[in-house]
Amino acid sequence: VFEVRVEPIFGGDGAIVGSIGAGSDVTERCELEQRLRAREQEFETLMAHAPDIVIRFDSDLRHLYVNDAIEAVTGLPPEEFVGRTNRELGMPEEQCALWERELGAVFEHGEARRFEFPFDDGVGGIRWFEAHVAPERNAAGEVETILSFTRDRTEARRAEQEKLASEVRYQELFERAMDMIVVLDREGRLVEGN
Repeated sequence: VFEVRVEPIFGGDGAIVGSIGAGSDVTERCELEQRLRAREQEFETLMAHAPDIVIRFDSDLRHLYVNDAIEAVTGLPPEEFVGRTNRELGMPEEQCALWERELGAVFEHGEARRFEFPFDDGVGGIRWFEAHVAPERNAAGEVETILSFTRDRTEARRAEQEKLASEVRYQELFERAMDMIVVLDREGRLVEGN
């Protein structure tokens, strides 16, 4: 692939008397641009179909990138987030304080963190999320941005709570049973009893 640049040559009276051109082989640059466009398309496809909310934050805690998954949770399109902080978006104070603390710790210590938090779904319910925030470093090794991956854990948390409640009920029934109940292992040794 060649790129050609042609410029007119003007005579003394301002009339065009000719032209001069130069060409250069830009095959490598074009191939690089095609690969870059393909990678960008691949990234956008991945992010568009990711079930997790993916956000990149700068050191001022502004959203640099937000994928489409955010809209299902907040009702706001990703474009509303870009360039703004959680406070500027009017998020609840508890959410703002939590994210400021967690992101601040990553910028300060340079280590990834995990945390859970409740989020009011706007229709009278609470959803639980788990966030994993990780540092992105520049060439000097300094934390330049933070990537956040946030997953809805509402159903998993509900199942964990139901399992715990079931275990408590089982333990109460086991302990309060009128009959003697024993659990033996394969060799006949007592494992548990009420």
